[in-house]
Amino acid sequence: MAKWQDTYEQLKKRKKQIDEGSTTTVTKNNNKTTVNLPSVNNKTGLNPLPNVMNNNLPLPTTMINQKDVYTKSTKEKEKEWYEEIFTFGEFDDGYQFGDITKTILGTGTDIVQDVSKGALSLIEAPIDIVTNLTATGFNLFGQEEIAENIRDFADYDLSEKGSRILANVNPTGVLYNIVDGNPLAILDPDEANYEESSLMGKYADKTTELVGYGMSMIFGGALLSGATKTATIGGKTLGASANAGNIGLTLKGHTLNIPTLAITGGISSGLQEANSKEGVTELERWTKGISSGLIEGATEGLFGMFGVGGIKNEAGKEVFDFLGEKGAKAFSSRAGKIFANIGIKSTGEPIEEFLSYTFNYLADNHLIDKLGDADFSKEWDWGEVGEQMALAYASSLIMQGGGTVIQNNSAIAEAEKQMNRKLTPQEKALVTQASIEGTLEQKIGSITQNTQEQTQETTQPVNT
Repeated sequence: MAKWQDTYEQLKKRKKQIDEGSTTTVTKNNNKTTVNLPSVNNKTGLNPLPNVMNNNLPLPTTMINQKDVYTKSTKEKEKEWYEEIFTFGEFDDGYQFGDITKTILGTGTDIVQDVSKGALSLIEAPIDIVTNLTATGFNLFGQEEIAENIRDFADYDLSEKGSRILANVNPTGVLYNIVDGNPLAILDPDEANYEESSLMGKYADKTTELVGYGMSMIFGGALLSGATKTATIGGKTLGASANAGNIGLTLKGHTLNIPTLAITGGISSGLQEANSKEGVTELERWTKGISSGLIEGATEGLFGMFGVGGIKNEAGKEVFDFLGEKGAKAFSSRAGKIFANIGIKSTGEPIEEFLSYTFNYLADNHLIDKLGDADFSKEWDWGEVGEQMALAYASSLIMQGGGTVIQNNSAIAEAEKQMNRKLTPQEKALVTQASIEGTLEQKIGSITQNTQEQTQETTQPVNT
């Protein structure tokens, strides 16, 4: 049987399994093959093939395999929504011990890479800014080719490369490559296959990367702030303060704290987007970079500025911290208080993403797009903004949840240590609320006093 006929028979068999009773015809003319495939029956739940496959399109038999085109297209169409979050990894063809081992190690290595990439992106941001500044300098002096080469380096994804190296040399990555039968991949990260064995889908990867970014933002900002002196001018009515980690702008007791790392990250992202445009000018490039940095920094600290619950000129607590405390009070159990607090406090992140998307949309369409010939205009995309908000909320839940649980367990352990006994479930709920509100010592004192009073009542002699 001719090769093309064999391919056709395989194709027909596969098609019959999906859509019983359909027909497929293949004709040959001048060494070209025309494939006519019927639309997939909607009863099967599969989407039809792209129209290009149903329009008698001449396909050279030497360049394409009809079966491969069909099955790959169908596999992509059959992909379930949850596989964008978590995948089956090695379990697609069953469950064996080796598959389980590779999946555990592959998922662990993938998580290390995602967290590392998020953290390294903060280090990469200032490198990108300096590199782009250097390129701009050469460009202004007429050295356009040198500037272009330098800018190509600025657009190189250092955090991706660095995170793959870190993932491969950590113990989990080393073990995975050995189990996978590819130990040399330890020396060549691009040859590693751990992502194929990982349970992490696209959105799980993005969420984990944001967790790494957020954690490095917190620790990096604290480190920079503690390592430098803070310069201040003005006062609580009108003033400003600045150090390497944070810029604070105060108005009538309310302070907008702008993390410098958020600014540099925003500038870097803005520059990368500008560099992807055709015919972009230096004015457009840097207006996009600086506006993105200012928007990112301002939205990061926005809700901290609108504190509530304060007195006179004091800002009070951050609005979502305040709302989280109120939400926790609605529950009597420890678990209910923790979940309510985490869920409400995490709401601030998606709202910040929505505001950031909105301000960048306005800046791109009504400012930057007017500065030159490069096209910065864009349509509002609810899918994109919804995805950003969902990822921000998911990553915030992870960080807030981890921090809250650790803080709560520490508070209960401290209370039991001071009282020299185990707490009842009701007392643990009270301590949980106190740890959320920041009134732990007062609550421990109150519980201790109540315990002493109850003890005295039970030990008093009964008058007969």
